[in-house]
Amino acid sequence: MVKPNQAAALENPLKRFLDAPGGISQDAAIQRATDSLEMIRHSAMEEIDSCLADIKALCTAPNPTPQQRQALHERGNSLLGFAGMYDMPDLCTAAYSLCELVDAMMMHGRWSAEAIHIHYDAMHKLREPHALTAEERERLVTGLRKVTARIGGLPPRFKT
Repeated sequence: MVKPNQAAALENPLKRFLDAPGGISQDAAIQRATDSLEMIRHSAMEEIDSCLADIKALCTAPNPTPQQRQALHERGNSLLGFAGMYDMPDLCTAAYSLCELVDAMMMHGRWSAEAIHIHYDAMHKLREPHALTAEERERLVTGLRKVTARIGGLPPRFKT
């Protein structure tokens, strides 16, 4: 475990690489990373669609098993990661809200298939960047936060 006074002594490998004589510039490193993400965009979007399909299948069970609930959380978390990598903040927020909802319901021993399905419907709509106006997207995300807070038993002010 790193102690606070040791944190300054830790070296960041990327920083060392960027600072090395003849090393790559920060702008060039960012461009390379962006290019690499673009090269896998198609397969990442397929994975997002796969996550959504799995979530849809899992949200049809009125009382899913603990394993199905865990799978729902895992697929939501995967969706969160891919949406974050590809600058889809509303989809990212909706996936985070789903994960928070599933966590809270499992912790409190309750389940609402309807709340899960509402999240799926919203995420499906948010998947297409231009299908909704910015105002519609904001209302959708705000509504999901309210559903998660009410059904999941979280404070209404929780942030996603």
